[in-house]
Amino acid sequence: MALSGLVIAPAVLEPDLLALIDVRRVVSEHTPDLENLRHAMRTMNAAYLLALADGRPVGRGMSAVFPGTEHDPFVLADVSVLAEQRRRGIGEALLRAVSAQARALDKEVLQVEVREGDEDSIASSSGGVFRRSSARRRSCSI
Repeated sequence: MALSGLVIAPAVLEPDLLALIDVRRVVSEHTPDLENLRHAMRTMNAAYLLALADGRPVGRGMSAVFPGTEHDPFVLADVSVLAEQRRRGIGEALLRAVSAQARALDKEVLQVEVREGDEDSIASSSGGVFRRSSARRRSCSI
């Protein structure tokens, strides 16, 4: 069931980037700091999204192009949703917004990495449009 009151917004300003970091910190031990995000924005054309449900941060998304892959058809994509907010359409909404970012860069494929043991992510990336390209990587055409 889709979540009413859901807004997917670009995270560019410091307060939004800090909220994005807070969401990431809850779902992963691998959390960048503000300078890492800004560096990726400058050097990898990284774009960040913040999912807000009734004004509260509940998820985040990212797309980036690694140096040297500018002419490749894919972007690296990453989406995280707070555990208590999953299975409500937030991740799908974030993936759609990340796909739009990628299409704006003339990219055709999202490349995502799924952590071993993350059953929710494995399940959501195993069905539908994603295909497995290695033990941890999945990709989908956009």
